[in-house]
Amino acid sequence: MPLKHILALKEAKFEELPANVFVKGYLLKIAKVLNVDFEELWNLYLEDYNKLAMPKPDILPSNRFEQSKKVTHHLLKILRYIPIGGYYYRHRFYFFTKQKFIWRAKIKSDNAGF
Repeated sequence: MPLKHILALKEAKFEELPANVFVKGYLLKIAKVLNVDFEELWNLYLEDYNKLAMPKPDILPSNRFEQSKKVTHHLLKILRYIPIGGYYYRHRFYFFTKQKFIWRAKIKSDNAGF
């Protein structure tokens, strides 16, 4: 059992403790070592916890399926390159094959003068 959890129990700093499931296990170990009644110790802890502990806020957003503006912005950035890629894909033979032939024909015409 970590020392920081023992000190948090001693000083009633519930925000520093893990979930109650783990605290229950820690209190069970403490009850066995000190040879005291676990149920009584657990009930005392729950009384103090309910008095002093602040309820933890729900960390989930109200709408979990709502997309953030960042995601939409990045998606639009990606989508604007699709037409450019489509243009190059459609004209790939022009960009990669005809120029090779033109270049080769120019070399052959330059070498023909020798």
